[in-house]
Amino acid sequence: MQRQSKQQIMEIKPSSWLEDEKNVRRFPVIASTLKSLGWEFVIITDEMMNRGSLLNNVKLLYRYAKIPLTLQNLIICHQYFHSKLPIPLSTAINNLQPQGIDKPILLKLIFLGFLKTDLMTQVNNNSPLYLSSQAYFAGSGEND
Repeated sequence: MQRQSKQQIMEIKPSSWLEDEKNVRRFPVIASTLKSLGWEFVIITDEMMNRGSLLNNVKLLYRYAKIPLTLQNLIICHQYFHSKLPIPLSTAINNLQPQGIDKPILLKLIFLGFLKTDLMTQVNNNSPLYLSSQAYFAGSGEND
């Protein structure tokens, strides 16, 4: 697949194929080889293809992978979502925009796993966002 700024090889494999440890060990080797040639390697399972929303969400979130983030963005979002129940994306945008947090930043934080939402349903302005457990741990100051 050729995209504007990169070339990508996307393989669709049956989910059962991923259960074979030999196949799983091949991924890093293939990805590394292709990266050295300027290609990105992505594997999608047949189950993922069948889950249209998940695939669409992965495509959507991937577009925001290179959006720049600052430590201040993370701190603001951590403070905002820390003690709250899930918040609709549109509400979070409205509340955080005055502090410089817009929709692309929130979608990047979902992409990174800092924020969570249900990726099995199409991400939209009503999608509930919440802080991931990793973000809680990262912000807790504990080492385990």
